[in-house]
This record gives sequence, C-alpha cells and structure tokens, in this order.
Amino acid sequence: MVKKSHIIFDIDGVLFKENKLKIVRKYGLFKMLWYLVTHKKNPVKIGFNVLKKMHHAWGTNKKPALIYKKNPMPECIAQWMKGFISDKKLLIQIDKFIENLQKINFFASEFEKNLVQQMIKIILNESEIPKNTKPISPMIELVNKIKQSGEHNLFIMSNYAKQASNHLIENNKEFFSLFDDIIISGNIGMIKPDKEIFHYFLDKHNTSPQHCLFIDDQEQNVLAAQAMGIESILFNRYEYEDTEKKLEELHII
Repeated sequence: MVKKSHIIFDIDGVLFKENKLKIVRKYGLFKMLWYLVTHKKNPVKIGFNVLKKMHHAWGTNKKPALIYKKNPMPECIAQWMKGFISDKKLLIQIDKFIENLQKINFFASEFEKNLVQQMIKIILNESEIPKNTKPISPMIELVNKIKQSGEHNLFIMSNYAKQASNHLIENNKEFFSLFDDIIISGNIGMIKPDKEIFHYFLDKHNTSPQHCLFIDDQEQNVLAAQAMGIESILFNRYEYEDTEKKLEELHII
C-alpha cells in the first residue's frame, strides 16, 4: 500500500457546516413559522429551485460548472466561487432573476418571494457566511489527531468565496494553522470538480495521485478526484464513523 502522505480536506460540509438555527433567526423565526404554517412548503427547496431555473435559463443547456447538494448552480455562482465577481454583483443578478420569476407567478405569494430573496442574500453574503458557520467537532478532533501523529501533510482544497474564506480562517486561526497549505477556489480562479484544480494541487506540491487522499462531501468532486487516480472518501457528516473507519484502514489514524 502506497503511503498517503498528503491528506486533502474540503471545508464546507466536511470541516464546517451551516448553523441552521442562526440562519433561521436571521430570517426571522416568526416569519419562518408563519410561512411554514400558511404555505406548507420548504423555503430552502424554493431557493434551490430558483437557482436551478436560473441555470437552465442562462446555461443554454450546458453542463453546470458547479453542483451543490445535487442541485445545478447558475454560472454566476461558479464565477463568484472562482473570485471573478463579487457577492454584490452576484446578488444583483439573482435579484433581477427573482423579479422576472415574480412576473410569471413562480412564487405562491409576495411573502414567499421576499422570504426566498432574503434567505439567498443571507446565505450568499460573504461577510455573513463565516458567522453562519460552525465546526463539525468530530472532524476537528480527527484533523488534530492526524496532525499529532506527524506522519502526514494536511491540506485544504475548497470551493469557497475569497472574502468569506478569509473571514473564516481569521476567526479560526489556531485550527487552520494545522494545514500545510490552504487552496481556496476564490483565490486561484479554479473550482472543483474541474480537473485543473487537481492538477494545480499535484504540481504545486510536487506529488502524485497515489500519495494523496481526498475527503469531500460532494459526489461529483469525489468522482473527479478518483478519475485522476486520487483515492477519495465521500464524507457524510451523519455517518462520521465510516470516514474514521476508512482512515484506520489506510493507517492514517
């Protein structure tokens, strides 16, 4: 078995996750409860439907550059993740699309439209993202455990907006200091699952796929890494023990 000297982690969904309670409080708990009672729908699903429709409307049937939780994202979000546009410009484009959807009665009510609009603004505002994020404790402990062994190099390779990642790292300096390198899509103009970002990592660290292990929670990213010859783990935070067991089998912990 080739030693996995380079252990690569994603951030969102692997090391950190959204703080749903904090996000709901920012929407307004009463407004959210009122919506759930009166509309009997999940506003998060409505938000994803907006972004999917935006992709299909502007994507000219192209394969999406970015998929999140199995939902195709519009090109403007991929551009934002690459650092090519600001969150302000991104939100202006989404706002305009939402207003056009309102004209064709996409939303059940004005209240639903406003709620979805507010939700998207909270989720995609770069200054808000780190505030609405919390660590996945078992994974934080696992990273510390690997680091303490002194036998592996630790890396981050994440699709993350530039300013949001800067704030998150600044707010968690001690933890992020454990990593030998932190590669953020918004800093380098590349995103997973594009092969170029994996080539970038291998070239930058003068290593081969056989010496790497990649951990991500998005299936398309894991498949892309595997196609490059990089052994990968599809992480599920509700089944953390599976990841821990795999790391034990590879003699990493």
